[in-house]
Amino acid sequence: MGRPWGFGFFALPAALCLGCGDSFLTEEFTGPPASAVSGNLVDPSSQGDPGRPRLSLEWLANSATTGEQSLLGQLAAFGRSDKLDRHWDIDLFIPVDDARFNLDVGTETARIGVSKMVYFDDRTADDRLEWACGSQDCDRVTAVSTEFVLFVDTPPFCLREGRRTVPRTHSGYHFYSFEDGVLRKLGPDEPLSFTVPEGSVNRADINADLHAFVTALQRAWATSALDGC
Repeated sequence: MGRPWGFGFFALPAALCLGCGDSFLTEEFTGPPASAVSGNLVDPSSQGDPGRPRLSLEWLANSATTGEQSLLGQLAAFGRSDKLDRHWDIDLFIPVDDARFNLDVGTETARIGVSKMVYFDDRTADDRLEWACGSQDCDRVTAVSTEFVLFVDTPPFCLREGRRTVPRTHSGYHFYSFEDGVLRKLGPDEPLSFTVPEGSVNRADINADLHAFVTALQRAWATSALDGC
């Protein structure tokens, strides 16, 4: 459990898209955002504003060498919304190939990416979230999105009499809540929410949450619980 938290007043460049963790993003990913979402924010807590605020999508990514899945970071651009003081506009960019993986859905194969957004103080000043650090100036995770981010590269299709009909979902970004084993897709006007965890946040916890989300999503698609095929 955590408590709602808000960001201080600052903004990142609208076209910012840098790598977090492994350095893998190039100038080709600095183009227009692929999608946008708002964040539900409240007044800053007693922790104070980060000195170098950054927002990273921590993707569940495939390792080309081991076949195992770990986290791969990618910065998002964000700034205060013109509509509401307590909302922020967040620009999202298309995830790189290593942030996407194949998912079997019955006889279909989808290609997706799943992530959580992590707000952090970039104390190491390298525009990436360093999970493993041994100094006093390590990056500090400040808040984590309650909801999950889903990017659909290749969607699974509904089948009728053994033939494909319509996609179970469209390609692009989607946002889901996942509570008590129940998936719910956020509406187009629903913002993400960010909470401050009561304890420390580590890579393993987020990795486990993303795996659980993927398992639930795979089951829901296979049983047509989300799309009504």
